[in-house]
This record gives sequence, structure tokens and C-alpha cells, in this order.
Amino acid sequence: MNDSQSSEQSQLDNPVTESGKIRPGVIGRFGWLLANRWPEYILEIIVVIIGITISFTIDNMQNEASDRSLEKMYLARLKEDISSDVEGLQSVILRTDSLLISGQILLEQSRADEPTLSGKELARHMETVVARPNYISKNATFSALKSSGYFHLIQDDQLKELLFEYDQQYQGMKAVEMAELQVSSTITGPYFIKNIP
Repeated sequence: MNDSQSSEQSQLDNPVTESGKIRPGVIGRFGWLLANRWPEYILEIIVVIIGITISFTIDNMQNEASDRSLEKMYLARLKEDISSDVEGLQSVILRTDSLLISGQILLEQSRADEPTLSGKELARHMETVVARPNYISKNATFSALKSSGYFHLIQDDQLKELLFEYDQQYQGMKAVEMAELQVSSTITGPYFIKNIP
């Protein structure tokens, strides 16, 4: 390589002079490169854009598949929770029916001039009233969905509304249970103290 070629190569390697200005001829060289090689540069840009687009598409597909998998898992757990709640409610209904029968018998006995129940029968009915059934919903999945911010995974808007309505009804039922427990304690407590040694 002769001196002029090495000087030209040196200018291309370092296109800025020591004073910070662009060397003469460098712009012409870049212009020539752009003018003659623009199809290659455009092709490279297109390839990069296509690569990024494909990468985003694959990432979105993977996220969507993961979301659908999580949705199926949460739906299966919600189904288990609701099935458990139905069984729990059936048990509470049976025990509440027994409570109502015992309560009615105790009311009749309290109004009678002379109680007809034996001590064991009276104690059994009182125990039934005091041991009021307490319904506890298995709402762990619903609570997890609500607190974790994953509620968006469930796509069915009607199901979301029903789940919130179900939770509101449960909260209302718990408030009624507490009120009934307080009332039954207030009403039956004095009677138990008076009549049970």
C-alpha cells in the first residue's frame, strides 16, 4: 500500500480531524457508499424490522398461552371451591333445620306451665341451639384472583360479575349469621341460666 492509499485509509478510519471537523472527502465517500449500496442497507433494515416483529409476535403468543393455562387452572380451582361450598351449604341447611326444630320445642316448653321434657332432652335441644351452624365459604381462589391482580385472566365478563355477586352474597350471609348468633345468645342465654343447673 502506497502513502496516498494509507492516508486515504487513515482518513476513513478516523473521519474527524484533531480539531473536531470532518475530514474533506469523507462525506463524499459516505455519500458514495449510500448511493451505491442503499439496497443492501434497506434490506438489512427490513430484516431487522421483520426479526423484531417476529420476536414480539412469538413473545405475545407465549404470554397468551401462559395466560390461557393460568385461566384454566383458576377456573378448575373455582369449580372445586364452589362444589365444596354447595356441600357445605347443604350441611348447614340440615343443621339449621335441626336448630329451628329445637328452638321451636324450647319456645313451647318456655310457654308451658309445666315443662314436659326430661333434663337430657332439654339439654340436647339447648345444645343444638347453642351450636348454631356456621357457614364458611371456600373462597381462597376468588381471594387470590382479587388480591394478585390476575382477575384479567378470566375472559368471561358474565362469570366475573357472578363471582363478585357470589362474594357479596356470602359477605351478607356472614353478617346475618353474626346477628342471628348474637340474638340467639341474648334470647336463650337468660333462659339457660334460669333453667339449667
